[in-house]
Amino acid sequence: MTFAMFTIPVAFPMSHVSTSHWLAIARATAIGDMNGDGAPDLIVGNQVTVFTYRLQVPPESLVVTTAVDEDNGNARPSNGTGTSLREAFNYARSLSGNQTITFASSLGKASAVLNITGAPFVVDGLVNPQVLTLRNDAGQVTLRGDGTKSLFDVRFLGNLTLENLNITNFRASHSSGNGGAVYVAGLGTLNVFNSTFYGNSAAGAGGAIYSAADAVTLIRNSTFNANTGQGAIAIDSTSSLGLQNNTIVGNTGGGVRAVAGTLRLSNNIIVGNVTDLSVGTGTFTGDRNIVQVGPLGNLTNTINADPSLGALADNGGRTLTMLPSQFSPAIDAGATLSTVTTDQRGIVRPQILAPDIGAVELSPENFSGVTTPDGARWFLFGQVSGNQRIFRQAPGESAVEVGGLATSIALQGDGNVVVRDASGAVYVRTGSASGIGATWSLRSSIVSGDGATWFLGTDGGAGNFNIYRWTATGSPQFANGNGVRLVAVNGFAIAQNSTGSVFLRVFSNVGFGTAWIT
Repeated sequence: MTFAMFTIPVAFPMSHVSTSHWLAIARATAIGDMNGDGAPDLIVGNQVTVFTYRLQVPPESLVVTTAVDEDNGNARPSNGTGTSLREAFNYARSLSGNQTITFASSLGKASAVLNITGAPFVVDGLVNPQVLTLRNDAGQVTLRGDGTKSLFDVRFLGNLTLENLNITNFRASHSSGNGGAVYVAGLGTLNVFNSTFYGNSAAGAGGAIYSAADAVTLIRNSTFNANTGQGAIAIDSTSSLGLQNNTIVGNTGGGVRAVAGTLRLSNNIIVGNVTDLSVGTGTFTGDRNIVQVGPLGNLTNTINADPSLGALADNGGRTLTMLPSQFSPAIDAGATLSTVTTDQRGIVRPQILAPDIGAVELSPENFSGVTTPDGARWFLFGQVSGNQRIFRQAPGESAVEVGGLATSIALQGDGNVVVRDASGAVYVRTGSASGIGATWSLRSSIVSGDGATWFLGTDGGAGNFNIYRWTATGSPQFANGNGVRLVAVNGFAIAQNSTGSVFLRVFSNVGFGTAWIT
């Protein structure tokens, strides 16, 4: 009698195994672990040979590879359409120690939407005391409910962290009617980082998140929009809620509701929620928040103003966000927090002088500005007497204030920075094409009949300076001429050069003009 050993993975293609071997497997008898390696063996006997086959079972995975909400009884990627969130969750909960569920890069690249149709995921600390984390590092991933049930139920010392996720269309299914997407109670812990909750609902409190019964919840760098319930985020009993750099805007039924418990607010935008902040018997403190409606007595350095935000949209990063305009009062108005070094999208804080309030840190690319040949970004920020302050951010460095005030900023033909202030005066920054420059040089300028500014740059030749035309909204355009002096007569631009010759720009009273004539 002879023996032969064959290793056959469970997911091995049938075409790779001969018909006789598959027939032998079909007729096999399980004989247990013959060689002591922990793998089951099968034996097929005949009068000549005994074949021993080792069946390899692929490992289960905590990486979600399919958007389908399926449960095939294990988390093997080879089963069904792949490893679902539900399968990864069940597998993680079967393991001891802290576990992290992530998402395959193929899902993030496709901006995957995982339609969650099954029962809420229960994180019960009595069943397993682990810290469970769902973290998306793959691109945009959205968990979408079917509008009938919650996403998570965290109870009895359960501990859950959610990172970099869009969560939408869940509805409270807890018997209390609270907690549209997440319900936390019984000494449970919930951490939410860099995530967006929108379009969730609850018949009771917490259209997105509800926390009660000694639960501890921390929410940082996250956005809550268009959620419906008694507060998008609500706490009760002796629970505590910490909010750091969040944007909570446009929710129906309220923004943050603290029936009881402890509430701490830092650097949040909470506006446009009918009642932005509602506090019952609990205690609350906070600093550097934008809040319009609610009890503000215990809050310090509060801004009561429109934050000037854009609609919920893809502004970069792994989640949807609400981008402030360059004139938002949130810009540079926040306090420095050691725990908040980036915004919801991963942009470093601060970008200018101090962190912004809210989930999004506006970067120089979002401000009116230009990029010089050396790669530096020059931009305007901060209202001062109808003008804005002028900043420069070199590649890889923090922004610095250059000095000077302006309403418009652009480049002249040689790459140096040119600005125009509220009075219409034009200045060029000498040496700014390749560095921070030395000084602002006031240039000769006029306003033509159509309201455009004509000015002499610092570039040119033969004792003359190039002439530019600059409209209210465009960039300076070389006007195909040069000179040492400009005047306006009857709305026309007239230039004098270094030899004393005088030229008029035809049709410059109504536009760019066609030619210079003597």
